[in-house]
This record gives sequence, structure tokens and C-alpha cells, in this order.
Amino acid sequence: MAGKKVIFSFRTSPETHALVNSLWPRDNCKSQNEFIEKAVRFYTGYLASQDATEYTSKILLSVMKGIVQDSEHRVRQNIFKLATEVALNTRIISTYEGIEDLNLSRMRGQVIHDLKRTNGQIHLEDAVRDSNWRTLAEEGDA
Repeated sequence: MAGKKVIFSFRTSPETHALVNSLWPRDNCKSQNEFIEKAVRFYTGYLASQDATEYTSKILLSVMKGIVQDSEHRVRQNIFKLATEVALNTRIISTYEGIEDLNLSRMRGQVIHDLKRTNGQIHLEDAVRDSNWRTLAEEGDA
């Protein structure tokens, strides 16, 4: 019974018929019937599948994976550079300024507020001109 086939006829547009005629030899099929059967199995598998990765081109998946990995690498590099700059600034400031613990926590709160307000766009020049920062720094000296 495994080798027995069922006759299944259908009508199609001339364009679809031309596609089948031109493509079935390129898929190494022995006949148009084999090509159409493979196409039906692929499409029904795609419809029934929750995970379409089996039906997505392996090349496309490989390219997407490479893009994500490159992006992750760049993000990690940028985070490392930012952490380096923050650590350097922290060392410089702690070397030249005596900041009390209480004042430091108030400054941290102000930084969080400023970052949220400016969507992370903080510049040293703006902080130097900001009177709130001078007040917080002077309270630390007092």
C-alpha cells in the first residue's frame, strides 16, 4: 500500500502551470507530480507548524543570527567603554573632592532624575553650569 498513489486532479492558472513546468527540473524532481506533492507537503507543514523556522531558509536564519551576534558584540563593547569612563570619572572626582555619604546619595538621586528628564543626554558642561550641583557639592564640603 505504501507505493500506491491516488489520482488527484486540479485546475490551475496558466501562470502557475508555467511556474511548475519551469521549476520542477531545478528541484531534482522526477516529475511534475513529485514537485507538486513536495510543494503541498511543504505548505501544509508550514500551516500546521507552530515553529516556522523549519520552513525558513537556513541561509536567512544564519544571516539573522550573525546580525544579532554582531549587534550584541557592539552593545557589550559600548557598555564596557561607558563603564570605563564612569570608573575613570569616579576616581578623578573622589581624588579631588571630599564628598560626604549623605550628599552622595542625594547626588545619585539627582543624576537619576536628570537622566530620566533628558533621556540620557547629560553633558559635563551642563552639569558645571547647573546651580543644583554646586549646592549639593557645597553641602558636602560644609
